Amino acid sequence: MRLDFSGGFADTPIEKRDAALDDTVMESEGAGAPLSPSADPSWLFYASTILELQCPAAKVVIDLRRRISGAQRVDLLRLWNGAFAVVTAYNPIGRMLSPIENEARHDRLHDVLERRGIVHRPANGLSPNGAHCERGFALHASLDTARDLACQFEQSTLFWFDGESFCLVGALVAARPTPLPLDVR
Repeated sequence: MRLDFSGGFADTPIEKRDAALDDTVMESEGAGAPLSPSADPSWLFYASTILELQCPAAKVVIDLRRRISGAQRVDLLRLWNGAFAVVTAYNPIGRMLSPIENEARHDRLHDVLERRGIVHRPANGLSPNGAHCERGFALHASLDTARDLACQFEQSTLFWFDGESFCLVGALVAARPTPLPLDVR
């Protein structure tokens, strides 16, 4: 099933949108062909994301423009004891949706995670100035599972923590994993 978020779908009642999103693997344009980074108007901003990971005892904030400190690495390993992904359902392929549409997609992603028994915690991705925020989840799942979920919710990319550092991993976008931060000094 192909969903076109650029027009028409926004006028569909939320219940129908939720049903259309439910367990449907969404295809990119070109019959599922991988997209280039230029297909996502937000591609250049992902490496500047500030991640807020909700832990049982506190919130861990990671600025992906900077190296992870030793203390942050300990906090992240305490969170999952290893690798994890951060995935959102907001703004498919970098195209801005209304708050109502984004929240419906977020709720649907949460439902899918619950149904599949994937351990998850809330995680937000923010712009450096905090003006833009996308709600999502940190997932204790394999990279393949995280990529499949990101593709299902029409995401260009996801964040992957390998136990040492983060990288940007293409989902719908065909791109090599990009270690973060980009400018290591």
